[in-house]
Amino acid sequence: MRHLATADFDGKVRLWDPATGRDLTSLTGHTGELSAVAWSPDGIRLATASYDREVRLWDPATGHHLVTLTGHTGGVRAVAWSPDGTRLVTGGDDREVRLWDPDTGHHLATLTGHAGGVSAVAWSPDGTRLATAGEGGDIRLWDPSRADHQRYLQVDPLECLQWAESGIAVSGAKGVIVLDLAHL
Repeated sequence: MRHLATADFDGKVRLWDPATGRDLTSLTGHTGELSAVAWSPDGIRLATASYDREVRLWDPATGHHLVTLTGHTGGVRAVAWSPDGTRLVTGGDDREVRLWDPDTGHHLATLTGHAGGVSAVAWSPDGTRLATAGEGGDIRLWDPSRADHQRYLQVDPLECLQWAESGIAVSGAKGVIVLDLAHL
């Protein structure tokens, strides 16, 4: 499936045909503003995060809602699939990072340590580490198999992060910087 998914303030996920720009369908069910959307690595499922404290998994081909992940006590601001699609990570205003089994909807672990809400999450390309960003500019690197953080960094307030081959790309008020993994 080659579609673009967008998250709206009205709680709807819209699927688009990027070749034509045509709005194909809307996925509804969230009761709050959407904050993040992520395709599974195989492109078959879609995860959506919302300020209604829920993460929903969808089958975009049919428009069916598959499972709702609950447990965050604040709005969920970030969601990302592991590279192999077997785990999902979420971050929220409750200062928690949560790991999930997307097939069963079971909560696997809760990672804590951020002083403020978690605004961004990203898996390493090999799926062995996580990077999470707090709204105060703190970045934590985690070993998800042990549910503990390995490193802590402080940068200016940031908006998003992405794991790159040679480091972690961070964007914020001062532009984009790449944190070199060799020095982390």
